[in-house]
Amino acid sequence: MCGDGIVRPGFEQCDDGNAVETDACLSSCILATCGDGIVHAGVEVCDDGNQSNSDACRTNCVAAACGDGFVYEGFERCDDGDASNSNACLTTCEPAACGDGFVWGGVEACDDGNSSNTDKCLNTCVAPRCGDGFIQEGVEQCDSGAVMDPNCRACIAECGGPGQPPCYVVLHAPYEWAEAVTQCVDAGMTLATITSAAEYAIVDALLGALRPGDKVEGWIGLNDRVDEGVERWVSGSNSTYRKWGVGGSGNNAGFDCVAHVATDGWHFAECRKPLPVVCEGPRL
Repeated sequence: MCGDGIVRPGFEQCDDGNAVETDACLSSCILATCGDGIVHAGVEVCDDGNQSNSDACRTNCVAAACGDGFVYEGFERCDDGDASNSNACLTTCEPAACGDGFVWGGVEACDDGNSSNTDKCLNTCVAPRCGDGFIQEGVEQCDSGAVMDPNCRACIAECGGPGQPPCYVVLHAPYEWAEAVTQCVDAGMTLATITSAAEYAIVDALLGALRPGDKVEGWIGLNDRVDEGVERWVSGSNSTYRKWGVGGSGNNAGFDCVAHVATDGWHFAECRKPLPVVCEGPRL
């Protein structure tokens, strides 16, 4: 009989002669298994006898935990089972949200986890730019929320006067180089001329603010469209200042127009390539 310590083949799976339910053989002379509702000591962490993976005990008799790929109802809001904080569910099993300090890939441009609108990421998880109405510390001197504001050109309060840098404006919409020239003229400006390291730094910061961390390209007025190898500024300036990036000079690719690349100097580029535009002009 069951419990006598003798296994009867065909009738009993086991018989250890005791009434203990937490060892390898149940008191019913059936082998302990995950899902029988009894915790097998030393083998199972839990056993609730059901087929649900959304409660405290998973169907493999392991306790529910954040990161197991199953949502523990009432305790977790999500659980995708991976170690990434750049998707819809964080590793804390909380849904991704703007302000959590992690950049949600394809949804957020940035996320620094604070409420400041004066650093490199707005509290809406959008990268700062000139014209957004917030003054980016260390980059902008002013920002009225309108790029073409006559009292705050290119987010620089003092420009265009004696001893001051030109007023630079970045047109975010991409244009081919020839179209860029026209766009600047229509705005009462010219395609940018950069004649010093100080001016270079201003333009570099403005382009970099479009997408912080990216090597954003923008058209400037330098080109050799008239005479191959003879670089001229579209404004007519005779400035010899140059800031070539690695491999940017020499026009080896046969291109005739020059783009300013944020944090990477100047490079010749295909003139028909649509890029943001850097214009300059006097303060209006």
